[in-house]
Amino acid sequence: MRFLLCLLFTFGCAKAEDKHEPEPPTDPIVEQRNSVVNRLINNHVVDFAVVSRAIDGSTEHEGEGLIWAGVALQSLTCDEGFFIELAIRDMITRHGGALVRIEPLGEYAGGREITADGAIGLYAGIAARIKKCPDTLAAWSQTMRLHKDFLDTHRGVLHPNVDAKVPAEFTFSRDLLFHKLGLAGMPDSDRSHILESQLVVWAWGVKKAKAACFRLNLSMLAVETNEALGLAPSQNFRNLWCAATNGTDVPLVDHWCGRKSIHDYIASFKTDEWEYRHQRCGAWETPDGDGLYTPSLDLLRALSVGYGF
Repeated sequence: MRFLLCLLFTFGCAKAEDKHEPEPPTDPIVEQRNSVVNRLINNHVVDFAVVSRAIDGSTEHEGEGLIWAGVALQSLTCDEGFFIELAIRDMITRHGGALVRIEPLGEYAGGREITADGAIGLYAGIAARIKKCPDTLAAWSQTMRLHKDFLDTHRGVLHPNVDAKVPAEFTFSRDLLFHKLGLAGMPDSDRSHILESQLVVWAWGVKKAKAACFRLNLSMLAVETNEALGLAPSQNFRNLWCAATNGTDVPLVDHWCGRKSIHDYIASFKTDEWEYRHQRCGAWETPDGDGLYTPSLDLLRALSVGYGF
C-alpha cells in the first residue's frame, strides 16, 4: 500500500491521453479481416481451443488454447464465433463447471489441466460475446451457473486436479460477469479499486524488472472484461496505469492509453512473427513465433479494436 501511495503522489497528476476511437473500415480492411478470420477458423481452431501449428500441421502451444479462445470470442462477430462458443459451453458442461485448456488433455493431464490465464481470457471472451450478441446471454447464464457452482464447492479452484485459482483481485471481473449473467449480486465497488491498484503495481513491477509482459495482457483482459460489462475504469487508474506502461511497447496497451494508434501496428503487421504480440513488450522482448504458423489473433484483435468489428 505504501508503494501505491507513492505512485499516487508521484504520478496522480499525469493525465493519460484521450482514447482512440474506432474508424470506419475500408474495403481493403474488410478483406484483410476476412482473410484473417478464415485462416483462424480453418487452421487454428481445435474444438473450442485456439492453437498454433508446426510446419507439419501438428498443434503447438496447446496450453494457451483457452485464453486464445477467449480472445477469439472478443474479436469475432456473432456468426463467426458461433461454433467456438458452442464448443466452450459444451466443454464446461461436460466437466461439470470445471475448465480445461485443451482436449484431449495429453501432457496437461494430472495437475496442469488449467491455469488462471485461461480463465481470465475466457471471462473476457464471454463478456464481449454477451455485449455483442445479447441473444446468447441466457445460454451463457445456464453454462456459467455450472462454473460458479463448481467454484463455490471447490474453494475457487478451476479444476479438481489443480490448485490453480483466479488471483483474488481478478475475481472482481469474474464476479461482475456472474452479476451480468444474473448469477450473483453486484460485487462491492471497493473490489474494483483493489483490482485497479494491483494492475498498477503489476505494471510498474514488470517495467522495472523488464520482465515477461504477459501480466500486461492479463491486465488488459480484465479491464476489457469490465468495460464490456458496462464498468468504465476510474480516471485515476487510467492515468496511473498508462504512466506505468509507457515505454513498454505493447500495441493494444499503447492504443488503449491513447499513445499510439493500433492502426500503425496493423499497417506493419508481419504474419507468424509473434505468437500474440499484445502480451509481449517490444521494448525488451523479441519475436516468439519460432517458425510456427500462429493464429494471427494479435492482428484480429487489433482490427476489432481499431475498426469496431
